[in-house]
Amino acid sequence: LRERSKGRKSLDDFARAFFGVDDGRYEPLTYAFEDVVRTLNQIEPYDWATFLRQRLDGHGPGAPLDGLDRGGYRLVYSDAPTE
Repeated sequence: LRERSKGRKSLDDFARAFFGVDDGRYEPLTYAFEDVVRTLNQIEPYDWATFLRQRLDGHGPGAPLDGLDRGGYRLVYSDAPTE
């Protein structure tokens, strides 16, 4: 969201729109995949269904590390355990 909107929108905007639909409700509020996609599209129009399906259902090579890399982290393996 942040990349696509050039910093104008973030996951916080999605969370407010998606989870704040019935403030004060104590009963479970169910949702479907389409509800997530619809809310994402309200925040920032994109083909979110394909984006999410590739990540949820895909079996590409290796771990999905792109999100970690883009978040400023790096996964490193070593023979010696860390402290």
